[in-house]
Amino acid sequence: MKSSLWTARQFLWQVAALSTIGTFFCASPAQAQLVIEPVLNVVPGSGPGGADVPNFGFSAAGASSMPGRENAFAYVAGNPRDPDLDVVTVWNDTSYNLTSLWLEIIGTGTDTKDPSTIVRGAPFDAVFGDVDGDGMILSDIFPQIVISNDGHTIQFTGGVIPPGGRFTDVHLAVSPLNPDYVGIDSWFEGELVPEPSSAVLGLIGGMSLFAGRKRRAALRLS
Repeated sequence: MKSSLWTARQFLWQVAALSTIGTFFCASPAQAQLVIEPVLNVVPGSGPGGADVPNFGFSAAGASSMPGRENAFAYVAGNPRDPDLDVVTVWNDTSYNLTSLWLEIIGTGTDTKDPSTIVRGAPFDAVFGDVDGDGMILSDIFPQIVISNDGHTIQFTGGVIPPGGRFTDVHLAVSPLNPDYVGIDSWFEGELVPEPSSAVLGLIGGMSLFAGRKRRAALRLS
């Protein structure tokens, strides 16, 4: 039973891998003028402080609402990429475990520092794909990465960014034109992290009180 289950899992992983490779080739540099490769990796530490690079929270997702397309954060990316964004740490300032990330090219743009320059629906010649020539897109947070057939949407799944977790948001890019920018919508899906119940909090408080009493008793005996 275990052997057949493992075989089935292997088959599904192979199908997923082949599917990803197929869509990846559809989004190759030969099929678009501008190619963008997102780099999402873990950054040590937690929260907004204590890092050597600028930090900003993914506040567009909102701490009081479920992350999703309704909370999409729009920005401009392309060639040449903004060097300031290469050293920015994004941190999850919501109350959710972020379990998947979606990026979608939605139009043209002209300024990486000003999302108001995005023209939604304007014709563009751009896709998500391999830029650095290693033949793949990798993330040490999300192991499953799928690009849509038209190359305009990329989905990262299979991982978790916990509340307070930090990550990179670098966008590698290549294009024969300079400048060449597009507008991108980004949004997360996630699961609300449950708060400790009153029973758990009471148990923790009782354990702390018991530990304090033991320490005081030991002091009296010494």
